Amino acid sequence: MNDSLASLATDFPVFQFDRPAPGVLRLTLDTGRANNVIDGEQHEQMANVWPALARIEDVRAVVVRGAGDSFCAGGDLNFMRPLIDDPDAQAECGHAMRDLVWNIVDFPWPIITCLTGTSSGGGLALALMADISIAAGSAQIIDAHTLVGLATGDHAALLWPLACGLPRAKWLLLSATPVSGIEAERIGLVSLCVEDHAMESRALEIASTLAGRPPEAIRQTKAVLNLWLRQSAAIFEASAAAEISGFGGSAVRTLLASIPAPEDRP
Repeated sequence: MNDSLASLATDFPVFQFDRPAPGVLRLTLDTGRANNVIDGEQHEQMANVWPALARIEDVRAVVVRGAGDSFCAGGDLNFMRPLIDDPDAQAECGHAMRDLVWNIVDFPWPIITCLTGTSSGGGLALALMADISIAAGSAQIIDAHTLVGLATGDHAALLWPLACGLPRAKWLLLSATPVSGIEAERIGLVSLCVEDHAMESRALEIASTLAGRPPEAIRQTKAVLNLWLRQSAAIFEASAAAEISGFGGSAVRTLLASIPAPEDRP
């Protein structure tokens, strides 16, 4: 591992970094937990890694995949416990939520994500805010906010109506209905769906192709297309604020009270 990758691995230990092709940097998200669920610190690392990557001069495309069987199932319920009664923790979570979205939008080069297993919560924001999202046929995508008593924040109110239309976005987000990789491609929620065994090779093929294109053409095309997202910034900000306000609500309190904290379990 060269010095730049070693520094990244130290600063952002939730990721493993390697260079599988010229101009391509690959991030493997590995939280050390089942289904690759994240804690608060890892959520912040997912948000803050992008400005650091933008400073690496010879990177022209980034591939992100999950370790194990899932891309990232978001935060587990213990992620929410510190947020119930701590305004400072709520503010930090809100900042990370916003930074994850806007740092991906601001990142100058194409980001390609490989969706396997379950993608939800903050993991789903990373998966779908990417420029090109590739889902395995067996992948499961779910925005489960309403299931746990929270308004849909993270990214979905911003992106999903643009991707698959407002009526379908309302249905999927209000009902928290899971979507397979095949269905996600059909409705426009992901860029591509491939057979599970073809995921790695297809992602690297796309990343290598884009890394080899004239860089300013790629950079400026991404920036212009992302104006569709920037013009809806107020929608995203409202959704993020609505989600954060729900952490102290009765639905979340009732849910967490029904599940023993890790230190209370036998």
